[in-house]
Amino acid sequence: MRIGWEIPNPINALQEDESIRFPFSAILPASYEEGRVNATFTVSDQDSSAVKDAKINYNGEIKYTNASGQAVFKANKNSSGLYRVTAENMVRDAVGEVNVGTTNEAIAVTININDTASV
Repeated sequence: MRIGWEIPNPINALQEDESIRFPFSAILPASYEEGRVNATFTVSDQDSSAVKDAKINYNGEIKYTNASGQAVFKANKNSSGLYRVTAENMVRDAVGEVNVGTTNEAIAVTININDTASV
């Protein structure tokens, strides 16, 4: 007879909020430095208007832009990553590569959206 139990692993739940993704505690060294920085994408259309709910795939992680056209990802310092931006009524996906240094990175992406109101 086998008896066993399973302890839920919160890391595997892939929570978006990092404050609840990890176990209840961690011991950090006195000189700890975060190994990641923010990569902030700002998506606008051809008229320089912010694009809400644009889908951004950055290194396999997917987020949607807010009302200001922004989405923030965590990126390792001194790394590079590929991104793809898609939105409703978009002419063509925007793809590119981002090289992240040791500070927060701002990435501006301009996309062309079809004007369906004039059709």
